Amino acid sequence: MTDTTAATVRPTRTQRLTRALAELQPRRVGLRTRVLLTFAFGALFPSGFLAAASYSFAYLKLAETLDGFHPLPGLPDLHRRYDAPALFPMFAN
Repeated sequence: MTDTTAATVRPTRTQRLTRALAELQPRRVGLRTRVLLTFAFGALFPSGFLAAASYSFAYLKLAETLDGFHPLPGLPDLHRRYDAPALFPMFAN
């Protein structure tokens, strides 16, 4: 005789998700999907990178040896490294 009154235990959401992930098998991704993913992630990555970037500028040692070399406006010291959270105005188009 079987006991039909016993309540069946339903797996939790975490258990279902874990089981579903364990059953996933790697498969080939088509060219169309790869192009789409490359485009999507390619657009997001530089945006995040530029948002977190800081800018620095330093003259090369060669600048000291050039006759007639004039430092850029706002960056007069040839031996200093200039740091800024935003792009320097003279380099922004």
